[in-house]
Amino acid sequence: MPLTLEEATRFHGHKGPWLVIGYKAGLRALEVLGSGIRCSVRLPPSTPYTCLVDGIQCSSGCTLGKGLIEVLEGDENSMLIVFRSGDGKTLELKPRRGFIDTVKKLLNSLGVEGAGEVVERWSYDQIFEERLYP
Repeated sequence: MPLTLEEATRFHGHKGPWLVIGYKAGLRALEVLGSGIRCSVRLPPSTPYTCLVDGIQCSSGCTLGKGLIEVLEGDENSMLIVFRSGDGKTLELKPRRGFIDTVKKLLNSLGVEGAGEVVERWSYDQIFEERLYP
C-alpha cells in the first residue's frame, strides 16, 4: 500500500515538485500495472531531480532497499521512468516537452514548497507522456 503524499513529504523532508512528480508516476504505474513492479529511472544525478526517486519509492513500493528501483545517470533531455510488471508489461513515462522548464520557473518564482503545491494540482496528463507495451 502506497504512502500518502503527506507521509512521503515527511519522509523526504519537504513537498517539492520533483517529489510530487515521482509520487504521481508511482501511482500511475500501480494503476496500470498493478503491484509487484520494478522501476528504472534515468535522470540528472543531482537535486532537485533525484527527489523524484523518493516520490517513486513512497508511492509504488519500488524501493532501493528491496532492489526494485534502478537509478541511471542521464540529462534533462533523456529523463525517463520505466516500470515493468512481473508479466512483462512495460510502462514508460517521460516529462512532456517544456515541462522541466515550467518547473524551473515555478521553483524560481514560488520556491520549493510553492512549486510542489502547484504541481500537486496538475493532472497526470499535464506532466507525462506515456507509452504502454504489452
